Amino acid sequence: MDLDRYRAARARNGIAKQILDVQEKLVLQDEGTVKNDQGTVQYDQVQVDFCHITAPIGGRVGLRLVDPGNVVQPAGTATLAVITQLEPITVIFTIPEDSLGQVQARLSEGAKLPVDAFDRTAQKKIATRRRHLRPLGYSCRALKPSGQCPNADHSVPCLFTTHSWGG
Repeated sequence: MDLDRYRAARARNGIAKQILDVQEKLVLQDEGTVKNDQGTVQYDQVQVDFCHITAPIGGRVGLRLVDPGNVVQPAGTATLAVITQLEPITVIFTIPEDSLGQVQARLSEGAKLPVDAFDRTAQKKIATRRRHLRPLGYSCRALKPSGQCPNADHSVPCLFTTHSWGG
């Protein structure tokens, strides 16, 4: 606004050209200051965005392995938390050694064995899945297979379920 008045005054020869030039340079200087401040705000926004940690999957956070106040490096190998995916959920269970013969016989026939997940009391069935069993490992003379169950209503909790399989 002031620059327009200076230009109008200069057009009527009311001020020297040097005064108009100084005013024009002050306006350019102020515009540069505004752009610099905008850049500072954008930089600070990027820094704030890096302060938030987002997970690539949805689920429930279980164990927290880093406490507030710990220093975390971007290229560090420390795990911050364990996230259990709930939909679909993978159930891991144990088949005792005494039943491995039955399971092996059915699997060699190409059978898809049903796996039922029950609540802790083994009274209420909360999920069923018919699929090939995928062994995760052997321990204490038992097979530890896993299977995925649909879990749209999140009725299968993360821990403490009882499983049965169609042997």
